Amino acid sequence: MLHPAKKRFSVVLALLLLVCMFGTAAADNAPWPVKTFYGVGVGVSYPPNNQNVKRQAYYGPNPYTYAGAGAFKARSVQNAVALFREGDFALVDFYYPSMGKYCVYFQIQDLTTRNIDQETLTAYPAAVTAEIQPMMGPGYDYRPMEELTPSRNVRQVLLTRGMRVNVLFEMNGWVFAEFSCAIGTVRAWLPANMVESI
Repeated sequence: MLHPAKKRFSVVLALLLLVCMFGTAAADNAPWPVKTFYGVGVGVSYPPNNQNVKRQAYYGPNPYTYAGAGAFKARSVQNAVALFREGDFALVDFYYPSMGKYCVYFQIQDLTTRNIDQETLTAYPAAVTAEIQPMMGPGYDYRPMEELTPSRNVRQVLLTRGMRVNVLFEMNGWVFAEFSCAIGTVRAWLPANMVESI
């Protein structure tokens, strides 16, 4: 007969295994890849004689296809992690003190390391199931996507119910999706439970 402490441990272990199996099954049923990226720590480079230089970020891995996501003072970028690279660009998750958290693309040449795992992404057609504001990273603690109006006012970018998007992958309950909006062609983050495959 098992000692009570060992019995409790066995029950807890069995429950953990069931939770892990359930979690894996849920991920396997997603209509697009569910990924985890650990990335590599990076800095945004700047010349020693110009510490105020800014580096342009983009909403995707090509400056001709995707809209600009802002210029950031290189030495102010904090806690930067390059999740993966696509060609000459890397998706970088970072904190910018005056603006908050972002997850956008920088050119590899503007980063302090080039040893970043290459990723090839596939688009999965989907539609938004409710009006939502895209976020600049996988969570509500990231900066929301906004646009500057012609009169220089800041306005929320909103996706309407039924709008078509292309999901690239899911991570932490959020999908990384590509779509067109007032800003141009962008990639941003949407809650996975508000997007459905079509």
